[in-house]
Amino acid sequence: MAELRFISGRAAMGKFLEGLAEDMRGKLSSGGFDASGRLSRSIRSQVGGGPIVSGFIEALDYWRYVGNGRGPGKIPPVSPLISWAKSKGLAATDAQAQAIGWAVARNIAKEGSLDHQLKGRNQFELAIEEAQERIDDLLGEFLAEVDDAVLAQFNNSFRAVA
Repeated sequence: MAELRFISGRAAMGKFLEGLAEDMRGKLSSGGFDASGRLSRSIRSQVGGGPIVSGFIEALDYWRYVGNGRGPGKIPPVSPLISWAKSKGLAATDAQAQAIGWAVARNIAKEGSLDHQLKGRNQFELAIEEAQERIDDLLGEFLAEVDDAVLAQFNNSFRAVA
């Protein structure tokens, strides 16, 4: 199989982050963690930075509870639970969805979510752990770029004088 080469480390970083974002979407979909699809649609990857390349992935703030749940304590936001009740088809009316959302929120505040009780793993963290094996290839792309820059500087500095 031919080796895939990128034009720059920045391009390799973009490809890596987009692949990671796709892995995250896949985990949400295959695990049934995204009833409305909002969380999957919110996942964005971006590469930025000037001379130092950096990148990030962002998603709606409740990503941190997907798979590992939420422990008991204060009441969670209710509006996402109301939307969840509608998306799952648990409620025929807005009033029913609101009642279900509030009941679930109170139960989570009291006992924690089921994923928390079952000691589930966060799906985003799992995707990141699985992507670790691809980091060596990403670093190789950056190091190849450094080699090219050093070679160019060396050739410019020691050019033969005629």
